[in-house]
Amino acid sequence: MHRRLVVICAVVGSSLGLAACGSSTSTPSVPNGLSGSSGSALVAAASAAILAQQSMQVKNDEKVGTITASVINRTTLTAGEQVVTGITGNGQVKVVGGKTYVYGDNGWLSNTFGSGTNQGMYANQWILVPASDPNYQSIHSGVVLPSLVGQVMPVGPFTVEGIKKFNGKDAYAIKGSLNAQTNQGTTGSDTLYLSLSKPYLPLGVKASTSFSGEKATITATFSDYGKSFTITAPTTSLVSTSTSLQ
Repeated sequence: MHRRLVVICAVVGSSLGLAACGSSTSTPSVPNGLSGSSGSALVAAASAAILAQQSMQVKNDEKVGTITASVINRTTLTAGEQVVTGITGNGQVKVVGGKTYVYGDNGWLSNTFGSGTNQGMYANQWILVPASDPNYQSIHSGVVLPSLVGQVMPVGPFTVEGIKKFNGKDAYAIKGSLNAQTNQGTTGSDTLYLSLSKPYLPLGVKASTSFSGEKATITATFSDYGKSFTITAPTTSLVSTSTSLQ
């Protein structure tokens, strides 16, 4: 199976706030709830804080070489939907009612399942992927909230970088590495940016990695914590088998 460019993570370096000519800026102080904590403790607390919200949206802006793409995840503890646009094609994943569905063009299906002669008949149709399908875990992973948190959170060793900018906002940065185990072997840097206000929820992450030999960067912006998302199953769908999409 071809590796999918995952839906998560960070860029090497930090965002620099440039002061207007002749003016000065001040760096905010680190809140007591963050100051003095280790990187591992901060990442663990951030993961728990996300799960306590029970839902969120993650928007990934990805760049591979000169090609750009976006991935939007709306996710809850037991359901979620993912919309992928660009790079290798366009596709969608839904996890709802304990079932996983996919919908995509030939390019996306090929990148997700590997090239196969049977994919043409499945393109641009909803497909029910049963848990017995060998592709199930890689598709399902990262769509519902617990597995998505496992993908986006960096792993150690950590460097606490202090106050940095994320999308123009002050944040507390903890730099680590991509979790290769939950990202299908993908390696690279992964930096987490925490809000400076309680409960110190993440504003997002930035990642730097490679894809098909090209440098790849991903900025994932987190929003809509605790929002009630309505995720519905397709009204009709085909059913894949262990070989139907190979």
